[in-house]
Amino acid sequence: MSRRLPTLGWDAIDFIETKLLHPDNTGRPYTLYPEQKDFILRWYAVDDSNPEHPSFVYRRGCFMRPRGFGKSPMLAAISAFELCGSSRPTRIDEDGGIWAQQHPFPQVTLAAVTETQCWNTYRPLLAMLRDSPAESEFELLVQDSYILYPATNGVIERVSSSPDSVKGIRSTFTICDQTEVWMPNNHGDRLFATLLANAGKSGSRILESPNAYIPLTDSVAEKSALYYAQLQENNEPGIMLYDHRPAPADTDIYDPESLREGLIYAYGDAADVNGGHVDINAIMQTVMDPAKEVSESRSDFLNQVVSHSSSYVTVQEWDRAYQHVNVDSVKSIALGFDGSIGRAHGLADSTALVAISLDTAHPIVFPLGVWEQPRDVRGWVPPREEIVNCIDRAFQKYDVKAFFADPHGWEETLINIGNRYSKQLKVKASSSSPVLFATWKTRVLAANLEEMHGAITRGELFQNGNETLREHMMNTMRKPTRDGYLLAKPHPDRKIDCVYAMLLAFIARKYLLTHNIELSQRKARKGSYVSLPD
Repeated sequence: MSRRLPTLGWDAIDFIETKLLHPDNTGRPYTLYPEQKDFILRWYAVDDSNPEHPSFVYRRGCFMRPRGFGKSPMLAAISAFELCGSSRPTRIDEDGGIWAQQHPFPQVTLAAVTETQCWNTYRPLLAMLRDSPAESEFELLVQDSYILYPATNGVIERVSSSPDSVKGIRSTFTICDQTEVWMPNNHGDRLFATLLANAGKSGSRILESPNAYIPLTDSVAEKSALYYAQLQENNEPGIMLYDHRPAPADTDIYDPESLREGLIYAYGDAADVNGGHVDINAIMQTVMDPAKEVSESRSDFLNQVVSHSSSYVTVQEWDRAYQHVNVDSVKSIALGFDGSIGRAHGLADSTALVAISLDTAHPIVFPLGVWEQPRDVRGWVPPREEIVNCIDRAFQKYDVKAFFADPHGWEETLINIGNRYSKQLKVKASSSSPVLFATWKTRVLAANLEEMHGAITRGELFQNGNETLREHMMNTMRKPTRDGYLLAKPHPDRKIDCVYAMLLAFIARKYLLTHNIELSQRKARKGSYVSLPD
C-alpha cells in the first residue's frame, strides 16, 4: 500500500527551473521532464513520523536511463540545489507543510572513476550556472575546478582519485556517475564503498546515475541492483529509491516497429515523439547499423540489462518467461532440492527447495524455501530442522509426485524423507532411493541443462518472478566440460543453488512424463510407482 508523504521535491523543482539555465548555452531556463520531476519528488520525500526532526525517506538512489536521455544535466541541477537551495527539512507543521533551510556547510561531491566521466556531470553544471539567476543571487564562484558558495563556504568538487584519497571526506551529498563501469579492475568498487562509508558517518545521501549494466561484472551498478532486489525481497523498500525503466523484454531490434516502440518506451518523456529532445529515428539507425554490437545497443539505448556472453540464460529470456501464478492454487508439483552443509570461512552455498507445477497450463517453477548465510554471520550452517519442516509442509499442502535431491551432505536426512513419503512419490530418483539423484553423473546433468534452457527460451517453461531465483539465475554461467556445458558461478560469493534445485525439479517432471504418469491431481492407482536405472 502506498503511503502519502510530504516532499521537498517541489522546492527543488522550483529552484531548478527558475534559477538554472539549459546546458545547451542558449540562455533559456532549464526545464525538467515530467518523469524527472516525479523522480525528484520521490527522492526528496520526507518521513513525517517525527515532525520536529524530519528526515529523508531515502538514503540511496539510482536513476537508470538510456544513453542520451539527459541524466547528467538532471543530476547537475540536483547538485546545485544541494549547494545553495533550501535542501534540508527542519520541521513539519500541523498542516503538513515542510519548513526547510540551506545546509550550513554544504560539501557536494561529483564522483566517477575517471576525470572524463566526472566532466559528464560537471560540464553541464558549469553551463547551467554561468550567467544564471543562481550565480548572481548566491554570488557563486563558478570555476572549472570547483564551484564555491561563499555565504556558507559550501563547495561542489569533482572526485576521480583513488579510494584511499577520499577516505574521510565529509560530503553532504554525493553523485556517482556511470557506476556500470565502476568495477574491481579500476577500483570503482572500493571508491564506492569508501564514499558510502563517508556518507554513513555524516548522515548524507548518495545518488547513482548508471546506464544499464552487464551482469556478472561485479560493477557497482550491478551490486546496487542486487541490493535493491534484496530490499524488495525483505520488504524494506524505504531505504533505496531505484528507478529503472528498460524496454520490454520482447523488443526485437530487427523489427523496425518493435524497435521503435521499445526505444520510445525506454526514453519516455525524452523521446521526440513525446516532446523530448531524443531523435528516435536517429537512434534506430544507430541500433540497426551492422557495425553496432547488439548487446551494446540493448544496454545503451533500450536500457536493458544484457547478460554476459557466458550466461546460462539472458536477462531478457528469463524475464520473458515470467508468468503470474497464485501458488496456493497449484495442487500438484514436483520438487527439487539442493542443500548446503555450511562453511567455516567465507559465504556458504545456499540451500534451496524449488517446485515445478504439474497441473497448470504450462509448467511454472517457484521456490518454496531458500536459506542463505547472512553476510555478517560467520560459521553459518543451514537450519536443518526448519528446512525439513518446510519439506514436510510441501508434502502436506501439495500432491508431490516426485522429489529429486542432491544427496551431498544431506544423505541421511533425505533417506528419512524418502522413506516417509515413498508411497506418495510416483517415480524414483534412482534405483536405490526415491529422492537421491545421481548428481555426479555430469553427462546426464549437461543434457538436462540443455533441455531446460531450450524450454525456457522457447516459452515452454515459466517462472513466477521470485527475486532470489532470478538473482541465482543471473549469476549462473556456462562451464564447458567434455560431457557438455555445466553450471558455474563467476565468484564464490555468487549463489546459483536455486538453479540446481530448479534443474532437479525439471528432471523430476521430465521423468514423470517419460513414464506416462498423469500430472494433474487424481487418486493414485495401486502400484503407481516406477524405479529408474541410475
